[in-house]
Amino acid sequence: MRADFKYVFDPVFLFSLALYTLNKSLLFSSNYFSSKFFAFYLNDLLLVPVLLPVILFLSRIMNFRRDDAPPRIIEIIIPLSIWSIAFEWIGPHLFGKGSSDFLDVLAYVVGGFFCWLIWNKFSFSAITASRVFRIQENQTNTTMS
Repeated sequence: MRADFKYVFDPVFLFSLALYTLNKSLLFSSNYFSSKFFAFYLNDLLLVPVLLPVILFLSRIMNFRRDDAPPRIIEIIIPLSIWSIAFEWIGPHLFGKGSSDFLDVLAYVVGGFFCWLIWNKFSFSAITASRVFRIQENQTNTTMS
């Protein structure tokens, strides 16, 4: 049985928000160690786990979301696509704000994928085992017919 998604009380959200806040505050600190990852990509990895629970919570309150299931893959892909276009194409090209960086989009996708795995309690071994089982099952069905 699936556990209810806790939205803004979800541990992944709370941890990611704390990490995002800490990284932002360290970034503006004079003692912050210079690392491209922390300066440019950590917050991009945290985009989905920080923003998606808030969006889904608001969607639930407005009855656009009918249940409290963990985020579905489509509920991650749609906002991730919108954010990628807005932050990496529209902002830099139309408004002259920020810079267009494919690695930012890659960080959004990686962060979103790992959050989806955690929220849905999947593991790489479970996904691989499931795929192998389906392939073997299809081969068995094909040879029997």
